[in-house]
Amino acid sequence: MQKMTIGVGLLLVTAGLCGFFFSTSKSTTALLPTYMGLVFLALALAALRWQKATKGLMIGGAAFALLALAGSFGGLLQLPALLKGEDVLRPLAVIMRSVTSIIVLVYLAAAAKSFWTGNSVSS
Repeated sequence: MQKMTIGVGLLLVTAGLCGFFFSTSKSTTALLPTYMGLVFLALALAALRWQKATKGLMIGGAAFALLALAGSFGGLLQLPALLKGEDVLRPLAVIMRSVTSIIVLVYLAAAAKSFWTGNSVSS
């Protein structure tokens, strides 16, 4: 789970930076995925450093992913309208929130599977 957490962190950092640099307004809220990614990276690196705390840190990662999903899920709800060509407020924000939601949903599914099978400490 640590390797996947690092991957998720790097994906979110990259997504946030892309969103910020492609945004015309250069709003700091475009960097929210980057900040989320940094939290995932910190949790993963701490789990690699302190092996005895790995399970707790990965549970913390899953809990943080739930919070990230709660904050970004609205983008997924607006995505169909954007894809149909309808007008939506801040289309780039809808895309970035959707990307964030998909990344953390995949992470949550993997975390649930890992915890269910008892493999949260390995990988």
